[in-house]
Amino acid sequence: MKYLIAPFMILVFSFFGCNKRGNGNPVNPENDTNSPQYSIKITDYSKSNYFIDAIYSDTSSSLDMFHKYYGEIIPVVIPRYMVTNIEVYTSTDEFNAQTDIKGNAYINLPARNGENLYSEHYRDSLAQDTIGKYYSGNFRRLMESTFYTFNDYTGWLSLSSVPKESQIIAVSYTIQGDQNNSPNGITYGEYTAEIVNYQKDRIVLKLVKPPYLKPSMSEAWKLQLKNIYRVKEYYGAFKKINLDIYYAENRNTLINKIDNKGFLNLFGFDNFSEDWTPNPDGKFDYKIGIDILPATMKIIFPNLEPFGANLPSVLPDSLRRMDIYTQPKSSLDTLKNSFILRGNFIYQ
Repeated sequence: MKYLIAPFMILVFSFFGCNKRGNGNPVNPENDTNSPQYSIKITDYSKSNYFIDAIYSDTSSSLDMFHKYYGEIIPVVIPRYMVTNIEVYTSTDEFNAQTDIKGNAYINLPARNGENLYSEHYRDSLAQDTIGKYYSGNFRRLMESTFYTFNDYTGWLSLSSVPKESQIIAVSYTIQGDQNNSPNGITYGEYTAEIVNYQKDRIVLKLVKPPYLKPSMSEAWKLQLKNIYRVKEYYGAFKKINLDIYYAENRNTLINKIDNKGFLNLFGFDNFSEDWTPNPDGKFDYKIGIDILPATMKIIFPNLEPFGANLPSVLPDSLRRMDIYTQPKSSLDTLKNSFILRGNFIYQ
């Protein structure tokens, strides 16, 4: 398997070289009163983030694309899985002939045969939906930047807002593939322009989020990322944020380290010093596009199950919270002793 350092890292390190982070120690919510603070329970992950296919959620050593990109000092990518084109669609209750199209969305949609569209078998409207696997309905294309952002290297779709439980999210996309065997890439789903050109009245899409997603929909459940947290409070034109990770040992005690190792470093958020040399300094690195997306204030953990299967090995197993990744968010015990993300906003 061929791996490459993500090309944009030249720009990232340029950013590192000419910007300094905020001064001060990691935020202690008990004594820092100089700027507005935020606090996030680890059960409150954002429900607006999805992989477009199971291959991107695969954590085997030969793949593990999310961690290779977000968890290495310099992001590493697998070129053949890089997405070169994508269209994102959401279901809509009312059909508008000017903006919408009828479509079928499949969780296990195979790749297309070259540049040909799918056979009519995929386009025909089936008798009924198959829970978690197939849905037929009205779809509206979403515009990038306004309604979503997308990481081409990790297949991660980040919606600007949390979709309704009843909404379907589906995509059509092309990956680079093996350039020797597939010089035009490999495509899943169909594009709007193709449907217009071939005068089809129904589009075939790759299902990402079925309505009323739940763990029993095992294939779709794995596509939802549960390691992205959104800072919901906004306080004007701040420059950046501080972050620290605490464990609520009891109601009156918060700890942020074990055996003199800070949780921030253990969870992958403190790998650099203030001058961007690779030495942890106890502060949130604030790497734009890597550990935070400032436009939507989303904090990105480099592992898919940071408090479950990927809990740092130096932490006791009793702190592991597998329920976050196996149970619906609505059923999680938010009162159970657990980790908390806390920080403050920096204005200068």
